[in-house]
Amino acid sequence: MLEYIIKNIYLFSTAALLAIGSFYDERLVIYEINITVIISIFYTISSLFLLLKTKYLSFNVSKFVLYLFMFLTILITPINWIIYGLNDYSLIKYISFALIVIPICYISIEVLKKEDMNKFIWIFVGVSSMLMLIGFMSLGNISDLDGGRMSVMGGGPIVFSRWMMIAVLIIFFNKNKYSKFLYLLIPLFLFMSFTAGSRGPIYSFLIVIFFYFLFSFRKNFFKIILFSLVAILSILSLSLTENNKGVGSQSTSRVFNISTGSYSRIDRVDRSLNLVLNAPFGVGIGNWAQESNKLSDHQHEDKQYPHNIFLELVNESGIIVLLIFIILLITIFDASLSLLFYENRYYFLRLIFILFVYLFINSLVSGDIVDNRLMFIMLALFIKEQLVLNKGLDE
Repeated sequence: MLEYIIKNIYLFSTAALLAIGSFYDERLVIYEINITVIISIFYTISSLFLLLKTKYLSFNVSKFVLYLFMFLTILITPINWIIYGLNDYSLIKYISFALIVIPICYISIEVLKKEDMNKFIWIFVGVSSMLMLIGFMSLGNISDLDGGRMSVMGGGPIVFSRWMMIAVLIIFFNKNKYSKFLYLLIPLFLFMSFTAGSRGPIYSFLIVIFFYFLFSFRKNFFKIILFSLVAILSILSLSLTENNKGVGSQSTSRVFNISTGSYSRIDRVDRSLNLVLNAPFGVGIGNWAQESNKLSDHQHEDKQYPHNIFLELVNESGIIVLLIFIILLITIFDASLSLLFYENRYYFLRLIFILFVYLFINSLVSGDIVDNRLMFIMLALFIKEQLVLNKGLDE
């Protein structure tokens, strides 16, 4: 009974912490109480309990490569900091990855059972629903938000939009007796995602949906028609989000205007490639901006990053870490070729893989390694499910 209670505390506090992205956010204060502190305490205590519960480890290739990748990322950064220094953003980013992303991945693989993972996924839908409701309540004041783009609970527009799309994918691809009723929420999630004005999550979502329907057109013909109508209705209602900050900053205009911010993205790629030549073994987590500024006339503040997971890893952690990450991706996609064609009762594995693919595509165009924390979590959940299927464990 105690373990059941602690697991539930862990699952809910972890989902909340993943939504916030850090142990402390000064903006999340209710009645003079910072809720991130309370969530962090619950997360820390329950995580320690579950970490101590691990009795033995078993390995497959994907799991070993994931652990190696995380170990080297944590080990190499302090060494690079000795050479290139560190700032407040570097330290916060490092701590968030080391104490949030890595423990959650480890616990997901070593401790959680099938029912825990399924509950975890539906808690994500709950988090998305809460963020959506807060977003709707803030819709009238969207003009006052930074850039006229929706963001809530301390998270930026990219993170907010990503949570909305994750909920859509879970509802659409998961199997639950309430799924048909939850379909009614899909237009609301799509609408709120557009209000964030972040192209990465939306374009990534469209790519995943396109390829899914491409390979299952006959089987899902009516779903395709229904989903297309829902998407059109959501887009037509976007006029509600217009604001007076100019066309370039309006959330809806920004989504459909691919030229907005294009120079900035090109500049990030150029300076990242130049930085590889100057520092092939990395400059340390969080130091991309300060070191790449030396190679460009356009200066970025410390909190900026390449907006591409490959460029970020090679620039901040070095070419060795990047190669290990690529090997990890190869092992995951190789495993998916066989596991995704199991009988229909293994739908959960396909759901996790689809969520991972969505988040991975998103990581190529937006977010840093901490913003893309959910990608690593889905990767860990996929490895866990892969171990279960390969060993025939009864979860």
